[in-house]
Amino acid sequence: MKMSTPADFRSKVISRRDACVQFNDKQAKDRKEALRFYRGDNLSEYGDSNDGLSTVVSRDTMEAIESMMPSLVKSFVAGDEVVRFEPVGPEDEEGAAQATDYVNFVFTTHNNAFRVVYDAMKDGLLYRLGIAKTVLEEVEGEPERYEGLSELELQAIQSMGREIIGDVLQDEVGFTVTLKGATKKHYRVHVIAPDEFLYEERLPGLGEATFLAHRKRMTLNDLIEMGIDEATAKSLSSGRPDDQEQDDRFPDEDEAEYKSDDLSRPVWVDECYIRCVYEEVYGWRKVLLGGAGSKVLSNEEADDHPYSVWTPIPTPHKLAGLSIHDLTRDIQLNKTAVQRELNNAMYLANRPMREAVHGNMVNADDLLNPTVGGVVWTKQIGSVANIPSGGDAAFGASFQAIEYYDSVREARTGVTRYNQGMDTDSLNKTATGMSIIATASQQRQELVARQFAEFMKDIFRKILRLVSQHGEKGEVIRLRGQWVEVDPTDWKTGYDMSVQVGLGTNNKQQLVGNLMQLIELDKGIIQMQGGVQGPLVTAANVYEKLKRLGEAMDLKGIEKYYTDPAEAQQAPEPEGEQQDPLGEAKIKAQADIGKAEIKANADIERE
Repeated sequence: MKMSTPADFRSKVISRRDACVQFNDKQAKDRKEALRFYRGDNLSEYGDSNDGLSTVVSRDTMEAIESMMPSLVKSFVAGDEVVRFEPVGPEDEEGAAQATDYVNFVFTTHNNAFRVVYDAMKDGLLYRLGIAKTVLEEVEGEPERYEGLSELELQAIQSMGREIIGDVLQDEVGFTVTLKGATKKHYRVHVIAPDEFLYEERLPGLGEATFLAHRKRMTLNDLIEMGIDEATAKSLSSGRPDDQEQDDRFPDEDEAEYKSDDLSRPVWVDECYIRCVYEEVYGWRKVLLGGAGSKVLSNEEADDHPYSVWTPIPTPHKLAGLSIHDLTRDIQLNKTAVQRELNNAMYLANRPMREAVHGNMVNADDLLNPTVGGVVWTKQIGSVANIPSGGDAAFGASFQAIEYYDSVREARTGVTRYNQGMDTDSLNKTATGMSIIATASQQRQELVARQFAEFMKDIFRKILRLVSQHGEKGEVIRLRGQWVEVDPTDWKTGYDMSVQVGLGTNNKQQLVGNLMQLIELDKGIIQMQGGVQGPLVTAANVYEKLKRLGEAMDLKGIEKYYTDPAEAQQAPEPEGEQQDPLGEAKIKAQADIGKAEIKANADIERE
């Protein structure tokens, strides 16, 4: 559908935005509940907790997520390569290798890679969706000041085209000039809070999306630096969206008050990506809506949207699947109820209700305010008697119920006490049985890790596209311990990709054992074929095994321990002993002197 006027286009964008899932009360309610269950807040869902009754809350959501996080995060941050680009054809070998090194270098140096993986991982496990936005940002460097310049040096600097800040100063020493910092390109990956991500209803996946948006807070100064007119920025109202979930994340912090012309005043901005027909061209448009009035601040063409998402337990044909909270919610409710009743029973067992003779037979203050070792004054023996609570019978049943719910949680999440070293009876169980339990648990977590691996592949694909479009030819960076000149514009964006994922200690130990067996087998093959020139095993084959062995042992920078055969072949071979040029000149001079002496003696004898 062709948009006839800017007003029509604005109305279309706003209507598409307002129909998004983010505005669905059910989604917001589920996320709020997940956070409160994770924190262990005392909610009405747990039942009665009046004065005198237990208010304990079971923390199953938090325990399950925090038990999964260490091994899952380590899988993506422990090695040198998170994602590897595989060549499509033989001519792509060098480009794929450089793209792998460069994009991994960009991901770890331009971003806090650990925080990106950690935050996106926890968002998915807790809120069903983890979202990342991959963008190119131009960062201005620090100003550079030069003092004591000559006139020729000043002219040379001015000819470079660098912007001069302030006036050029001159004194008896020379000229002083301050240059604006050089602008550098950074490829950023931002993890977005799930309540700030807007997507269409009934969306099966991002590949089918026609509208996506990021609702975020930006200061007026941020908008001005983006190129928005200052007057337009100041005219935006600071109205905030209804039902904002940030209040739940910051329950004890009040929002600061700002003056209308304060450049640090925040406003809400919707960064929308809509795929539509605009001026007879079908494609993506990036539209920035600002303030409570949704004023159009910018409207420009976009190659694609920058978002990547993952969900730990996918539901086919649906963008958001299930979270770990969805698996443990009923368990936490039931365990909380059981633990509260267990505590209440113990309270009654230790401080039972009492039967007292009505009237002036018992001192009521002594009875209602008991103390350890205290006395209740009575006028007749037997005026006070304990009432049996029957709570003793509940102790055993309560512990059995808690054990049952723990086993259900382990079966659902794959997080067991055995693979955490928390089961005191593990030594009494057979090694085979323990191995089966650990393997089953790891398989559940591996499945979650594979979902996150697809998420990381999409992020790296977007980084590669940005690098290929905006990278500079002739850039020199340090890769694998060497300074290499790269040309990102020559790299393809359609490389196949594989994700290097190491899952759990047991898997790594098994991988180390398998690689050691292969290396031992290579020894016999190399002896049989008389060297590492092949045909079965080459030096490159052995180096790849050693490289994988180092990764499995969590050793970063394998080039510090072994040399790549390809690099060794490129290095010039030594040609015997290198002679000192000064020594050769000295020997030649001595020979010339000797010849001159012999010639002089011959002349004397002839005369």
